[in-house]
Amino acid sequence: MADPVSKKRKTSSSTSTTNSSNTNIRPYTLTIALPSTLLTTAPNPLLKAHLASHLARISALHNVDEIVLYNPTPTPTPSTSSTTEEQDQLPHILTYLTTAPYLRKHLFPKHPHLRHVGHLPHLSLPTHPRPGPPAPGSVRSALVVESLPGGKLALDAGLEQQVVVKSAVGAGVGTTVLLRMGADGKAAIVPRRECGVYSGYAVRGAEGLAAVFTECVWEGGYDLTVGVCCGDGGGVPLDEAVSGDAGAGVPGFRHLLVAVGDLEGAARGDEGLVGMGVGGARELFDLWVDPLPGCGCEGENGGVRVEEALFAALVGLRRVLVEKGGM
Repeated sequence: MADPVSKKRKTSSSTSTTNSSNTNIRPYTLTIALPSTLLTTAPNPLLKAHLASHLARISALHNVDEIVLYNPTPTPTPSTSSTTEEQDQLPHILTYLTTAPYLRKHLFPKHPHLRHVGHLPHLSLPTHPRPGPPAPGSVRSALVVESLPGGKLALDAGLEQQVVVKSAVGAGVGTTVLLRMGADGKAAIVPRRECGVYSGYAVRGAEGLAAVFTECVWEGGYDLTVGVCCGDGGGVPLDEAVSGDAGAGVPGFRHLLVAVGDLEGAARGDEGLVGMGVGGARELFDLWVDPLPGCGCEGENGGVRVEEALFAALVGLRRVLVEKGGM
């Protein structure tokens, strides 16, 4: 297995995930890493938007906390403006979709990237409630729209009137927060990791595979990493890797990373990996797996598209998440 100290630890600007007494708090995080150029595989703007939406839906279905979009060609190469545009479009759509619909008017000006978002399905997150009176105890996304005297904040929570809360959080105008609604119509800001429901994913970019690890936001870094390959990439069948004696050897974790795409190709020329003392993509990962061995399609990467490999891998890893997450 890869060395968890030299390849996964971040020394500063980390985010704590201290346990709380709330039994609904999930004791681990799930991060997926995807190539930032993925939209180049779709032939037209509408299909590009649908591909981004498909990735967002997969992430929401599997309670993904973080999506990292890595540059698969970190070595400077001649690039077309269309490729750069698509690299910008993917995080734009992903972030738009994970934002509550009633807050988008504040956060997303009209932009060509978002031309087709009206055709895309909603994520239907628990924190994106439908119109109507809030249920007591429910959690909903809100946006700080004004800072009031006395340490109070005025928030747009998608209700008929703004919600006013007193908070020591110090959230500035334009900050999104989560509110827990009370039976008396009042509300209180609740930390995202303690809200008890899935509230969407964060999106960050990474200049290459090395930056996926070195810029990890979680305290201690990723302590279990899974590289996903298909076809002749040499991956162990996923069901074998997580079951029987092999599965018993999978360690417990607090922060899981699942990376898909042409990982070996992305590793070539990544100077950051050289600095980490890594000779190839496989050395980065604790598990190197094929989620769809013997699939019925032919072509590059065993005929499996990145989004298909991602979905199959996350389904295949559910047992690991349940049995080893938070250990």
